Amino acid sequence: MSFLASLKTRITQMELFEAIQAVETALQDNCSAHELACRLGLNEGISGYIVHTVPACLFCWLQNPDNVRKALEDVILLGGDTDTTGAITGALTGAMVGFSQIPAEWINGLREWPRSVKWIRKLSEELSLAFFAPDRFECIRPVRLAWYGVPLRNLLFTAVVLKHAFRRVFPPY
Repeated sequence: MSFLASLKTRITQMELFEAIQAVETALQDNCSAHELACRLGLNEGISGYIVHTVPACLFCWLQNPDNVRKALEDVILLGGDTDTTGAITGALTGAMVGFSQIPAEWINGLREWPRSVKWIRKLSEELSLAFFAPDRFECIRPVRLAWYGVPLRNLLFTAVVLKHAFRRVFPPY
């Protein structure tokens, strides 16, 4: 049984079921992501509504299961709530292809202190073990993080955001 066929057996909400059916048909018809969006009536972009977001993300992932860049480009070019659709599509595609298939320039550009690329790699390895070796789940420990850095980083970001917000309140804006 295909992934979408299995998924449809679990959906109870008719609007979502019909949208997933449209994804299945669009994949069979070899449609583009834009054509799917038009079929779903989403010519103005994908909203954050689950009935819009999930089908668009699933389509872009299933159409490009081995190509993170293409899957993300397709979903982002649909417009709308691109941070949400990009995150979902990136997670699905990245989980399928693995860390090594994510474009190196994207990974090398990460600046997310106190998290690091090394920390993210370790986390992905632990999650993979938990998924693919559930009998080892009890042996898996949380990936250590300098937790005290998160509030400090958030405080810095809050100051930057507030500075920009106040700057927009006063002339010349």
